[in-house]
Amino acid sequence: MGAYLAKPKTQKVSEEGGEEGRTITCFGAASMQGWRQTMEDAHIATPSLRTASPAAAKTLEELAQSGSRESKEALPAFAQDMSLYAVFDGHASNAVSCWVSDHYTKVFLDRLEQIEADAKKGVSPAGLAESLSRQLPDESIFSLRNAVLCEALQQSFLDVDEQMKREDNRQELKKYFEQGQLEQRDNETYIQRYLNDGGDVRLVEMDGQKYLQFVPRTSEDEEDGEGASREKAEGDGQDETEKEAAAKEEASGAVNGEEKRTAEAETVKLTRLNSTKIEEEDSEKKPESEEEKDTEKEKEEETEKEEEDKAGERPLFAHPSTPEGSGATAVVVLVVGGEDPVIITANAGDSRGVICRGGKAFPLSHDHKPTNPDEKKRIVAAGGYVTNGRVDGNLNLSRAVGDLFYKQTKELPAKAQRITAFPDVRITRITPEDEFVIIACDGIWDGKSNQEAVDFVREKLQAAGNVTSATLKQVCEDLCDECLAEDPLQSEGHGCDNMTCLIVELSSCLKSAATATADARITLYGGCEDKYLGRDENQFESDNDE
Repeated sequence: MGAYLAKPKTQKVSEEGGEEGRTITCFGAASMQGWRQTMEDAHIATPSLRTASPAAAKTLEELAQSGSRESKEALPAFAQDMSLYAVFDGHASNAVSCWVSDHYTKVFLDRLEQIEADAKKGVSPAGLAESLSRQLPDESIFSLRNAVLCEALQQSFLDVDEQMKREDNRQELKKYFEQGQLEQRDNETYIQRYLNDGGDVRLVEMDGQKYLQFVPRTSEDEEDGEGASREKAEGDGQDETEKEAAAKEEASGAVNGEEKRTAEAETVKLTRLNSTKIEEEDSEKKPESEEEKDTEKEKEEETEKEEEDKAGERPLFAHPSTPEGSGATAVVVLVVGGEDPVIITANAGDSRGVICRGGKAFPLSHDHKPTNPDEKKRIVAAGGYVTNGRVDGNLNLSRAVGDLFYKQTKELPAKAQRITAFPDVRITRITPEDEFVIIACDGIWDGKSNQEAVDFVREKLQAAGNVTSATLKQVCEDLCDECLAEDPLQSEGHGCDNMTCLIVELSSCLKSAATATADARITLYGGCEDKYLGRDENQFESDNDE
């Protein structure tokens, strides 16, 4: 609760773009801070990559020309326009999400250029096609263009992590973090308001877990009046300011500073702090000999850490302004035009993309949670553990960009680390029944199921009649308001997160290019079985933790 405001910030940062007949998609977007002390979401909305920037246009033009020069099978069809949309949900701070939203498009285009350069160095078009066909074995959807785009999306997520290690980018991350801290400096927290209203907040333990217990002011307290208040203040030896500070420190004391990911208790009046063990100071003073031993032990540990730092085995620091100490989920949706239009989705984390197909919701991604059997297997193999649904008792997601603290096992590749940025990439053909795509962070999906969100948006759009980008923007704002909780305590944390939502409408030219017999399958890139798309990740939470 320490990371919640006394009152939610419901002002929206909204935008719209694209135009029927000129771009292959149009969109509306809205972001709302809500109950959180800071806004840690960020997004990208680019209805036309060709018109987004001269650099993007140049890259796509060179790729298209490369295809025509080499052969029809080289890198074809990049002359068609593409739309790129993404949502990045930050944790620990806004640093990584903001940095990625500013730089991801260039990172993706750079990866496309690299694939082209590799092809020119001796990989024949046929050889490239053969290599990528193993990653996209479904012949009904395979083309060199589609495979190259899937590969570029997949590799670009890993490229993001590498880019953030550079010193100039670290400095930029720090600036984002400092700006976020300024924004929350004068915020009144939920705990402050609760204490000011006469309530009490206590730290309790249940089943080996630490909780905050919110005790409301009773009628007896009111009858006791000032005497009871004075007795209460003097009796526990802690004034309201000290109590609020202590409670706030406990509530926001998760590793990486992220109360957002803290687990929730089963009752309304108890909110679990976090699944990381909370060390408490002994009330009794230790004997001097024990203190001396502790001091010597601490010095030895500090020396060991310094040596490890010098050897490069540990990050120098894991401050939330660094890519070690903070991270972000990432879901990127690429809409590709042309004679065979497709949608390609890359996802790492629990932000999500969903398409409305004839009124029915179809997921384009699945959430990456530590309790998922394959995710848990990777985490344990990398030396981590899962407890209370969290990686090493901290993060309750298993893939993200950033979070480099969890990506240091040198003998393992990037995709095998405890937390990995390696995304699942899926591709589907656009069909005549396709209407719109919803791309949102978990602040939306915690309040709505896939179908509920699609129904909400579809009903609003049908009521509006003539749908424009302004209509889409308004519906995004309405969806944020719909998912917002009235009170964090009563909702047990649901509806209290930052919220970001994009609604992307597919143009009539895209749907007219799609054939009536277009295969609507959603295919996982990489040649592996797609075991989890459409499955509820909550079903795995009942599994025994290690």
